[in-house]
Amino acid sequence: MDFDRSIVIPLVRTADRQRTDADPLDYQAWPHDHRQLIDDLWALALAHLPTLHTYERAVNEKARLAGRTLEPWRAILAVALWLEHHDPQNRLRRITRRLRDDGYTLDTTENGLWERLEGLSVRYQTERSDLETDDLTVLVIRTLCIWTTHKITQAIRRGDNPSTFVVTTDEVVTFAKAIAEKDDGEPATITHRQIGRALGHMRLAPLPRPGGQGSRRWKFTLDDLARWNTAYGLPLPRILEPPPPDYSPSLLRNFEPPPPDEFGG
Repeated sequence: MDFDRSIVIPLVRTADRQRTDADPLDYQAWPHDHRQLIDDLWALALAHLPTLHTYERAVNEKARLAGRTLEPWRAILAVALWLEHHDPQNRLRRITRRLRDDGYTLDTTENGLWERLEGLSVRYQTERSDLETDDLTVLVIRTLCIWTTHKITQAIRRGDNPSTFVVTTDEVVTFAKAIAEKDDGEPATITHRQIGRALGHMRLAPLPRPGGQGSRRWKFTLDDLARWNTAYGLPLPRILEPPPPDYSPSLLRNFEPPPPDEFGG
């Protein structure tokens, strides 16, 4: 499956028999004649297709996503803009309620279709790593972020501020299998050969092995991690974000990292 051009929609279990037993191929159960509906939608699309290029350009300018992360959302967001432009009575606006991070304060806002879908496209990026666990490159990037987080918290305790790291294929395989197992994946299918190829495709710099023996070593920087996370629409752990201009390692010597987990402390 090409995740870069797809949007994964998780299915939620329900006790509603009308929903669980519904079969999209049972056209008799449709509330409208399916053939007429399809014909009408095709006619609508073809009639307005020339004007949608304008809305597509507007999406490229207004959307917070860009590049490959925007690609599967571009058509959806363009149609949302087009529908809002043809909705002078604001029938597409909805009241939305969302809990704040404190867990008990409820914010109420009125949003249009574009705002809701564009916001959804951004929030989807924080969840896609959980939905797209079959993408090996995404798994490797997540692995490097977790591995680097452990290394950098240890360095902060010593008052250091590293920006370049060296990881072995063995370490990446070990961490990747732990992540896959935690995500109910298939860690047994992750091999050194697969991980090595993924690291090579990501253009990590290979380093000589001591005495020509042992696991292959790879060098990367925090800038590399930020670039990969941005390219794949993955959230970058806060501790790996670029430090502020007034940052001093000595200020963080008492920093307490997250408690150790199954990936090692």
